[in-house]
Amino acid sequence: MSTSEEHARTDGAPATTDSGATGSTAQPATGVPAEQPAAADGAAQAREPAADHDDAAGKRAADHDDAAGEPAADNDDAAGKRAADHDDAPGDRSVGRLLAAVVAMTVAAAFAVTALVVPYLNTAPRGVPVGVTGESASQFGQMLDMLQPGAFEVTSYDDADALREATLDREVYGGFAVEQESATAVVATGGSAVLGQFLSSIGSSLGATVEDVAPGSQQDTTGYGLHVAATVAALAALLGAVAIARAVPRRLGVQLTGVLALAVALGLAVAAVLQAVGSVEGAFVQVAAVTAVAVLAVATPALALTRLGGIWAPALFALVIIVPGMSLSGLTSAPEMLPAGFGTIGQFLPQGAYGSLVQSVAFFGGGGALQPLLVLLGWVVVGALLVWLAVARTRSAAGRAAVEAEIAALEAEADEDEADAAVAPQSRDAAEASGTHDGAPGDADVHDGRPVPGEGAPPTAR
Repeated sequence: MSTSEEHARTDGAPATTDSGATGSTAQPATGVPAEQPAAADGAAQAREPAADHDDAAGKRAADHDDAAGEPAADNDDAAGKRAADHDDAPGDRSVGRLLAAVVAMTVAAAFAVTALVVPYLNTAPRGVPVGVTGESASQFGQMLDMLQPGAFEVTSYDDADALREATLDREVYGGFAVEQESATAVVATGGSAVLGQFLSSIGSSLGATVEDVAPGSQQDTTGYGLHVAATVAALAALLGAVAIARAVPRRLGVQLTGVLALAVALGLAVAAVLQAVGSVEGAFVQVAAVTAVAVLAVATPALALTRLGGIWAPALFALVIIVPGMSLSGLTSAPEMLPAGFGTIGQFLPQGAYGSLVQSVAFFGGGGALQPLLVLLGWVVVGALLVWLAVARTRSAAGRAAVEAEIAALEAEADEDEADAAVAPQSRDAAEASGTHDGAPGDADVHDGRPVPGEGAPPTAR
């Protein structure tokens, strides 16, 4: 075979060996290089770590949110529980205070009724101090005891002048000066009109001459005007002090000035009325001064009690002190004519002390004024101590409020710090997750599963 024929046969026949060897690896007619599947697999593998990292970051952020939310929820629950306890506590205290006030008012009212009714139903001479002079003084005392057992407490004096001096000093209500040829009944109707008349009747029955060494008012022979004046002055002082305390709260200087003005005004007014109606004759300045002191004896404690306990405290003060004093003062009879113990208590109350002091300055020239004056001053001192206690409590409450406000501010600041501390890790994890996602391998080199031309793509086989 010629050479030309061999070339012709070779060009016209396909190369079976090559065709058979490449049949399984024949490239598609799309013109995509053979390395593209491998590149796509690499891009997918590169995306998988980034996706896993994103999932892990998201899970950590979610866990942090849950962890941060749990303490916040616990804090909210605790705060809510504390608030609920705080709301319940004042309510319980209010109920307790209400019950205590009701019980106290009930007991005080029962005491006031007892103090008003019992003396009125049991008025009679009991141990009335009287004096007796002369050689037959002991026999005369026995006669008085037989006349009305237990009515008199007899004291012997040397002569009639000593008996008169003792009467003017209010050591006794009077007595009997018995001599060989005559007898004199010494009385003091200014101290007690009822006892003065009682002693006068005994002296008249024995044929004694009656001598009134301290006569009372001729127009008010029962002492009713002085009794009314004492009651009205005490009530006006109480109500005035409460009104002053409520009108200008937290201004102690103004309150005390108001109480002093009230005392002066009531003193002048009551003294003028007593003079006008004839219950007291003369001694206007002395009676006005005594009335002013009595008003202070009631108004000062009432002012302090209002500052300490609101309206409840002066209400109790009225029921326990003022209302019983209306009958325990003994101004319409005598303290010794009240049941045992009642008259003694009445002389330590403002009205009883006031009535006795007015009688002393108006009818006895100041005799026997020391004890009732000390009683009234004692009430003023008690009121001053209560005012000091009220001021101290107000200052202490203000200090506690300031401390509580500071503690609340510190707690609020601590809560804010806890909230900031809980938010900071979450923000940091989110920032880290965002930065890692932005720098994930393969993100910049892979686009839709195909290598970006010119960035890591293998050269096309030619």
